[in-house]
Amino acid sequence: MYKMAVTLDGEYVHGKQYDILVQVYNAEDGCSYVSRKRNINVRPGTDSDTWQKVSSKGDVGATGSIGPVGPTGPQGPAVPVIANLNSTSNTDALAASQGKVLSERLSDVEHGLVGGVAHLGNIVGTV
Repeated sequence: MYKMAVTLDGEYVHGKQYDILVQVYNAEDGCSYVSRKRNINVRPGTDSDTWQKVSSKGDVGATGSIGPVGPTGPQGPAVPVIANLNSTSNTDALAASQGKVLSERLSDVEHGLVGGVAHLGNIVGTV
C-alpha cells in the first residue's frame, strides 16, 4: 500500500515552482487547488491538467443572531464639579450673573438705538 501526503503551501505565488501534490489557495477565485504535476507560472484554475480544484469558495451565509450584551466597561475619569446648582447661594449667584449679562446687553442695545435715532435725526434734518 502506498501513502501520499499533500503539502499545504498557502496562497499561490506567481513565479514560484510547485512540485506535485502541493495545495495552494488562489485569491483570484477563492478556491483551493492541488498541483497534479511540477509547474511554474501556471495559475491555479487556468489549466486542469496542472491543477486539480479541491475546494470552491462558498456563498455568503445568512447574518447570525445578535450576541449577548458584553460586560460593563470600566468607570471613566472623574469630572470636576464647577458649582452645585441645587445650592441656594449658587443658584442666586448664577441668577445674579445672568441678570448682569442681560442688563449689559440691554444697555448696549439702548445705546445703539439712541445713537441710531440721533443719526436718523441728523439725516432728516439735512434733507
